[in-house]
Amino acid sequence: MKRRIEKLIALMLSVVMLAGALPVSVWAEQTSVSDKGMDVTNAGDPDKIAVGGLILDKASPYAKTDEQGRIVAGDVENHTIHWDADTGTLTLLGAAISASDFSGPALISAHRSELTVALSGTNTISADRKGNADFFALQNTGGISIKDGEGGAGSLDIEITHEAGLFNETLGGIALTGSFQNASTIRIQISQKADSASFYGYLYGIKADGPRFVNSGTLEIGLYNDNLDTDYNSVVTGIGTDTWAGMGELQNSGRITVTGRTTNGNIFGLFSEGLGSGRWENQKGGTLEAEVSAYGGNVTGFHEGTYKYSNFACGVYMAGDAGESREFLNNGVVTASAENTAENFDSEQAMGILLEGPGGGSLVNNGTMTAKGLESSHSCGIDLLSYGGSDLNLTNRGKLDVLATTRGQVFDGGASHSVALGICLDLYNEEGAQHQTALVLENGSTLTASAMASDWVEEAEREQVTARDCQAILCQKVYEKTNPGYQEPPQEIVLGDKLTIQEGGKPFALLLEELVPDELWVYINTIGIDESEGPAQTVKIVPPHPSQPSQAEPTTEKARGWNNIQTQLDGTADGETVTVEMNGTTQLPGRILETIAGTGVTLELHMNGAVWSIKGREVPAGGSFSDLDMGISCNGTSIPAALLRAMAGEQETMQLELAHDGAFGFPLTLRLETGTENAGLWADLYEYQEAVESLLYLSSARIGGDGRAELPFRHASSYTVVIGENPFDDVKPGDWFYSAGRFAHHRNLFFGTSETTFSPEQTMTRGMLAAVLWRMAGEPEPPENRDDPFVDVDAEQYYASAVYWARENGILYGVGQNRFAPEEPVTREQLATVLYRYAGSPETAGELEGFADAGKVSSYARNAVEWAVERKILAGKGNGVLDPRGSATRAEVAAVLMRYEMSRVLLSPQ
Repeated sequence: MKRRIEKLIALMLSVVMLAGALPVSVWAEQTSVSDKGMDVTNAGDPDKIAVGGLILDKASPYAKTDEQGRIVAGDVENHTIHWDADTGTLTLLGAAISASDFSGPALISAHRSELTVALSGTNTISADRKGNADFFALQNTGGISIKDGEGGAGSLDIEITHEAGLFNETLGGIALTGSFQNASTIRIQISQKADSASFYGYLYGIKADGPRFVNSGTLEIGLYNDNLDTDYNSVVTGIGTDTWAGMGELQNSGRITVTGRTTNGNIFGLFSEGLGSGRWENQKGGTLEAEVSAYGGNVTGFHEGTYKYSNFACGVYMAGDAGESREFLNNGVVTASAENTAENFDSEQAMGILLEGPGGGSLVNNGTMTAKGLESSHSCGIDLLSYGGSDLNLTNRGKLDVLATTRGQVFDGGASHSVALGICLDLYNEEGAQHQTALVLENGSTLTASAMASDWVEEAEREQVTARDCQAILCQKVYEKTNPGYQEPPQEIVLGDKLTIQEGGKPFALLLEELVPDELWVYINTIGIDESEGPAQTVKIVPPHPSQPSQAEPTTEKARGWNNIQTQLDGTADGETVTVEMNGTTQLPGRILETIAGTGVTLELHMNGAVWSIKGREVPAGGSFSDLDMGISCNGTSIPAALLRAMAGEQETMQLELAHDGAFGFPLTLRLETGTENAGLWADLYEYQEAVESLLYLSSARIGGDGRAELPFRHASSYTVVIGENPFDDVKPGDWFYSAGRFAHHRNLFFGTSETTFSPEQTMTRGMLAAVLWRMAGEPEPPENRDDPFVDVDAEQYYASAVYWARENGILYGVGQNRFAPEEPVTREQLATVLYRYAGSPETAGELEGFADAGKVSSYARNAVEWAVERKILAGKGNGVLDPRGSATRAEVAAVLMRYEMSRVLLSPQ
């Protein structure tokens, strides 16, 4: 027991040290951009707005981009930018706003109490920066509201590249001092690539210094600080504030995705600190993803003279002041991951979610939540920290997965070492008043919490590091100088009476008595085998096994409970349907299936927005069936987000997780609620093949007027449903190329040959292929004064920019005599060659021995075709025929690109 207590003491002291090391003061010295001359270009006049250096007002409200890329005056007939000073609305109609080393504080700058930005079409704001001055793409001294314009759905892409150090300067996408609202699509990418010193430099995706942040649209933010001369005071923040009044309230019903990395500084996905109580809510249907990483002095090329200190990486961070609580409520899907691989000092930290401050904190999960703190010397999946003696509460009613990993660093000659905690509730109190660190797991919830040595640790040492440094759950209260007066250690890990601890042991509470003589009363709540064995490194808590009794019972109009329902089914005539309300239960007894097997009776199971339909004639008669768990979750997270984006682009998706494992033994149909707003669209069902990280198309269904789609199933797995329109009459479910055609449409790679035709059998031309690959690359803009080398490429053709890009990047070349031959067909080996170059001409060990016509592959294309076959990107036509010199059709190209994108995600190091 003494050995285990010593371990708990070491963990406790490490966590207290971690609390003391938290970088609360790091950003306290920041200067708000709102205080730094935001009126440089429009003198603070609310009726004026500066756009790319041009002032728009009531007299001159129109602007456009000229041939040199400058913003110039437009008119009512010819404009892409319109300013309505009366309503404070800036309308962007496919506008392109760019600058190189722009001298003003923002490319768009306003001084309104509320600025509205209406977007139609694809709009871009871009800048290449070199100077040391505060800069944002869009800023307003008040609030900002972004929505789709009257001209249809729109988007805004902001891209800023900074090639100098930041010295007490701030760089970002959007800045405001009022409330923020978004109902459109915004993509922001900020990159710092300098090799000169940064000191107190700050990167923001959105700097929201107002009290309220509301998103019902799509926000995608990427921040990348790769400056190897970055001082530890520098901070990178996806969405956040540097004022004590900012972002007290956040509501998300749309999609927020933040990714980022930094060197030798601090990085946050979402960040807030405030004087008032803060409440963040990810609402039902909302998705919030934050994935950040930090690295530092261990990187080759890092400047030795740079002052290295703590890297702090955190996915979601909320801080409060004395007496003010923090509350984070999730009713949708949250993924928060922070990785820290720096090796500067012993206070490197990685936190998935952190709520901290003198006041209390509360985290409530009603949906699906994943939190990870990875690789650092101090890692935590979820950390609730109070150093002012206030209650801490974590309540789980949904699915919660938490992971912490460490590389097992040892410091001070072995006197201290790293810490990895899955869940940590840590309270410090000098007054002696009794407070709680409550972990409440309600019935129906699931929890998996793990802490372990990372793969960076030598395999022979991983077990030792995991046992020494890692703990799945730690609820800790530290009272200094004053005894709180507990009669016995309070048990504050509360489990619903129908939950089962599948792995980990049992909850227990203890007082670290060895610290009492030092006037420290440290109370620990954790889960482990027992007190003598100490805390567990992995804890799994799940709902009851089917054999355990449940108060809820299924019902029909005539019966309650499965025994009575079975009797009803025995008397049901062929052709009739029996509807069962599952009432929160998920188990279907095997005897019920045996009762309807081979009959004309249909059984419908209604389960929280989904309906299983089982036709008795399709259940094998005379068979013996086990009980089935028919549970289904529509908010799964097992499919990687990158894979979903590769297949579906911006289309809506639903991840389905089925509780049953394996085949059902008969076909059945799932009637899925997608929402009436999707009536008339198509629902495409894909199975996630985890072993090869790919999506396999299964079936499609038209969504009815009630918002429901009926999809067939034969076995249980992880699935995604992609929802979108299908405008093409010649791309139908059942066609071999259906999923490829849908992929090409979802990703906006192919346009139809008419409004209603895809023309799948039409031969692919060189011009078409260049355009498709250019779109897949993000439609990079060519230079303003480019020199088009081909005499047969008209600058007005849709593929002109694509052809220039493909040639400049060594992907597609001309055919000789300054000709490109855009209308010539593309052969299958040419397609493989072009895609091979697009992929960077990777090494390959592929072979073509299985194809009878392998000798027909041209020598220039041999490596490319072998690579494409090895990666299963290019398939044969059957009977051992590859047909390398046959023309490639639009359908074949769509299929090849779809397989390439799946392969690319699988092979990506991320």
